[in-house]
Amino acid sequence: MKPVKLSVAQHKMLSNVAAGRAWDSHLVGRSEHGGARATRAVLLRLGCMKGGVITEIGRMVLGGTAEPQAPMN
Repeated sequence: MKPVKLSVAQHKMLSNVAAGRAWDSHLVGRSEHGGARATRAVLLRLGCMKGGVITEIGRMVLGGTAEPQAPMN
């Protein structure tokens, strides 16, 4: 697999999921929420998240420090 370099927004979103928080819990304001849809889509396409849960790929991208979490509803 080609190495993945996350943007700041992608890293924050993936860190939220890894910590068991909602993927959008760090967002404030309309503009951040608007851009987050594309950020989430990229993380899903890369295989870093699936169904609101971080994947093994996502843990590798974060440096292996994240533990699997149950999805937040």
